[in-house]
Amino acid sequence: MSEPPSVLGRVTGDVEVPRGPDVEWKVHVPNSWLSEGATIRLELPARLPCAACGGGGCDACGRSGALTLEPKAEPLEVRLGSTAEGAQRIRLPHLGAASGQDGVPAGHLYLLVGRNGAPSSRVTRVETVMDSSDKEAERRALMKRSVVMAVLLILTFFGLLRLSGWM
Repeated sequence: MSEPPSVLGRVTGDVEVPRGPDVEWKVHVPNSWLSEGATIRLELPARLPCAACGGGGCDACGRSGALTLEPKAEPLEVRLGSTAEGAQRIRLPHLGAASGQDGVPAGHLYLLVGRNGAPSSRVTRVETVMDSSDKEAERRALMKRSVVMAVLLILTFFGLLRLSGWM
């Protein structure tokens, strides 16, 4: 009897699902883009390093170290997570190299975003224009989430006090 897939595997959809080889692309963006969680536009190159060997050559890439991507008609837009430190690794499913088999999706593209003073070539920032009503709606939504989180924390605190016998 075969073992059922793990819960994490079912959520991510990566358990025993064949796909093409994964690729990785290292880009740099200014510190402010990462701290703000900006949206960036990427013009993917035709070939990227193999994620399995980092460009050194392995069986997944046929010992070439790089894989050819399927041509994309338009640039890709990715929203960065806002972070104050370090780099980010973003998994973009099915944007990697093709498997060469019918019905098997392409591998993943792992975007490695690092900090630098200037953006890498092929990387631009998508400017979002927000009018005052959008800013006000965003502020209200943030306040609502903050209040809900505070109430949940307080209830959790009192629940833990009750369970521990302090209350």
